Amino acid sequence: MYSRENYRRLLSTAIEANYEFCDFTSITKPGEKHIYLRHDVDLSPTAALQLARENRALKVSGTFFFSFRSSNYNLVASPISEKVHMIHSLGQKIGFMYDALSTHNDKQKPFTAVVEDFEAFVRIIPEAQPVFTCRNASEALIHWLSDHSIPEMTHIHDPQFRRLPTCVDTEAKFSISNLLSCVEKQFPDLVFALHPDFWIAGGQTSSKLSENIQPFVLHDMGLDPIDPTSLYDLENPLS
Repeated sequence: MYSRENYRRLLSTAIEANYEFCDFTSITKPGEKHIYLRHDVDLSPTAALQLARENRALKVSGTFFFSFRSSNYNLVASPISEKVHMIHSLGQKIGFMYDALSTHNDKQKPFTAVVEDFEAFVRIIPEAQPVFTCRNASEALIHWLSDHSIPEMTHIHDPQFRRLPTCVDTEAKFSISNLLSCVEKQFPDLVFALHPDFWIAGGQTSSKLSENIQPFVLHDMGLDPIDPTSLYDLENPLS
């Protein structure tokens, strides 16, 4: 089951295994074990803020990737951008999520589209690191990014990250035991790709997670003034 309790369990296991948490721009030391902790904020900045508080309590830092063109939240709106600033103030890193589906044109090199969107992004979120991931990216775009660099920017599709074992919670396909086994295998370096929506809203299945996150999404869209964190016992989310 995805829950705050199990999120703490997963990261605490990694800490006890002597993993160092680092961001995607870090210069790592040979001989140490590292986890690149990635959080794609697909649905709810409110859920992301809650997860940032969990990270802070565990004394770890993750990189939260936000979209400039999300259909679920408006980064320009002050209640949303303020949450992003708060996440940064909790010792977390902010990254840029490039939405390939809404901006990529086959006649336009991804280089131009990424840079233009990132420049707009940092005008709103100046704390952002020059690091990005892609949402809705085609295989062709991923391959393009693997073969090309964008000056002064880091992308997580770079071969240095793609070659690493990656533990993901996409569509809630993997159990907590599956994710814990990634740590137990003692890889020298790992990528953890963990969505705030899953771990904060909580639930056992993909459909239940989608149901439980809806109050957060409505709140972030300004359609419900009630803070969803007041509606849930976040220590024991609905199963």
